[in-house]
Amino acid sequence: METAYVVFDIETGEALTDEMAEHLFSQIEPDKRLKDPAKIEADIEKKKIEVREKAALSAATGSVVAIGWSVYPQVQTESPYAFTVGCRDECSLIEIFFEALRDLKEYDVRFVTYNGRRFDFPFLLARAMLHSIDGSDVFPAFPSRQQHIDMMDVLGGGSLDSWAMALMGHGKSKPSKYAIPEFLENRDWDGLENHVANDVSRLRDLFSRARKAGRLG
Repeated sequence: METAYVVFDIETGEALTDEMAEHLFSQIEPDKRLKDPAKIEADIEKKKIEVREKAALSAATGSVVAIGWSVYPQVQTESPYAFTVGCRDECSLIEIFFEALRDLKEYDVRFVTYNGRRFDFPFLLARAMLHSIDGSDVFPAFPSRQQHIDMMDVLGGGSLDSWAMALMGHGKSKPSKYAIPEFLENRDWDGLENHVANDVSRLRDLFSRARKAGRLG
């Protein structure tokens, strides 16, 4: 059976309910060195932003806002598939991805991520569970190292951007105008889609280079 490597990446955003946010914000304490009320208020607002950013990294308080993937080596030249919450909800995003995996049933599917063992896999699985989406036929809960290649493990750490720059001479092919929270706040869905597609392209190129160099066994 021919092998198909699914190179994928997710982007996440905070999904705090008003009750959750109120609870977390109530625990914020301003810097005790501050005396000026305006500076105290600014410090609290800064920490609220940090709370929301951290919330995006937990499947309990965050949600999937974009998924991008590419199939290697079957599809090398086309732009990666990329979908965002701009015109669909999180549940639909996950279902679209799982259906795309089902379309590859004639292949021996293996996954390629960057930090996916610690983040993308467990986050996506947890959010699927919360939506009662069963992807167990195509998306394993505990993939073996043969089923899942985490390029962060292969390369021993560092960011995807730093490795793209070091090995391929480029980081973001087009620097993002926004960070993820700003894409969401500005409803810049095209920008978010391009962002995740660009990350998948760089990851695919990095995987291809490592594979040709014999770094993957």
